[in-house]
Amino acid sequence: MKNEDENIYMNSLYSALTKNRGKLDGIIFTHPISKKPKISDINYENEYIQRYFVKKRNSETSTIYEVDLNQFNTIQKNPFYLCITILWKIKGKLETTDTQDGKILGVREFNLKSISKATKRITGISLVLNNPLEFYRDI
Repeated sequence: MKNEDENIYMNSLYSALTKNRGKLDGIIFTHPISKKPKISDINYENEYIQRYFVKKRNSETSTIYEVDLNQFNTIQKNPFYLCITILWKIKGKLETTDTQDGKILGVREFNLKSISKATKRITGISLVLNNPLEFYRDI
C-alpha cells in the first residue's frame, strides 16, 4: 500500500513538472536567434541606434547573440541570461574633434567607448562588436 501511495504521489509530481516544462514563473525559455538591426533613413537622421545583446550567465564562453527588441524584452525576464543594450553611433564625423566647447566624440571613439562599457557586463562582446564603424554612413 505504501509503494502504491508513493507511486501516485510521484506520478502527480511528474505530471505537474512536465506540464510546466520550459517555464519559470510564467517565463518561457526561448533560445535567442541572432538578428542584426535593419538601419533606416530615420535611424541615420537620429544618428544613433540601440543594439541589444544577450548571453547565458552560466558560462564565460557561451555565445553572445545580438537580438531584436522583441526577443530582448522576452529574454530579459529570464534570470539565466545577461542582457544589455548599447547605444551605437551610425552617423557623424568619423574622428573626434576638439572645439572651444570641448570634445565632440567621433563615431569611432564613441562606439569604442560603448564596447568598453559593454565588456564590463558581458565578457567577450568585443569579439562580436569588432568593427566600431559597423553601420556607419558618412552623410
